[in-house]
Amino acid sequence: MDEVVEQAVVALVVSAVGALAFIAYKHPKGFEKIIGKLWFAGFAIYVIGSVWNVALLQSAEAVKGLQLDKSTTDRIIAALPDFIPWWWHLIYVAVMIYLAILWSLPYWLLDAEPPKNPVTDFHKRSPPPRRKQTSLPQEDLPAGG
Repeated sequence: MDEVVEQAVVALVVSAVGALAFIAYKHPKGFEKIIGKLWFAGFAIYVIGSVWNVALLQSAEAVKGLQLDKSTTDRIIAALPDFIPWWWHLIYVAVMIYLAILWSLPYWLLDAEPPKNPVTDFHKRSPPPRRKQTSLPQEDLPAGG
């Protein structure tokens, strides 16, 4: 991969991670609205990648089953696209754990009761309680205002 493209991808990933953390902390209700969509999108991408790998494996096995000479079979298999690397599975798991931590962040910080199952109950969760602002007693206020 080109060095400029690699730096751009890293910058975009860091920006996305920071933006998600900001939204999760400062706007927990808004984050609740998008967390299900993020989990679904991540799962859909993971399933598509897994289907891609299975399709490539089946294609290679089908070519090996043909009655062709070894050099032709090797050239056909070499022409197949690359498999998605194994470490993409680790990235998927890490992203899902990160989203789960962000989703539960208000409950860690605000002592609220988390739902029983974060995957299925995220839409049933009530927002964390807001801290009440205390007002000064009237005698402590400056005169004239």
